[in-house]
Amino acid sequence: QGLVEPFYVELSSIVRSYLERRFGLHAPEQTTDEFIREATGSRLLSLDHQQLVAVFLEQSDLVKFARHQPGAADMRNAAAAAERLVTETTPPPSPGASAP
Repeated sequence: QGLVEPFYVELSSIVRSYLERRFGLHAPEQTTDEFIREATGSRLLSLDHQQLVAVFLEQSDLVKFARHQPGAADMRNAAAAAERLVTETTPPPSPGASAP
């Protein structure tokens, strides 16, 4: 208890920063609505990933700005959605590249 908002603030910041670096979206400088419009208009994200970003960021904003208090299962789902987005949009290693 009491850590819900910091959890969502940090998680949404990580997702927005990742999307900015990975796809060239200007996430940190935009409102959530502006960023969702840019992400859903991007041909770089699949429709499924566009929807995942929109739902994730809208839920995060409910916590950050509307003081919504999701349960533990909702928090696990948010973390899983963030992980899924990153995992599914990370480019495969280039041929011949060595593993770290």
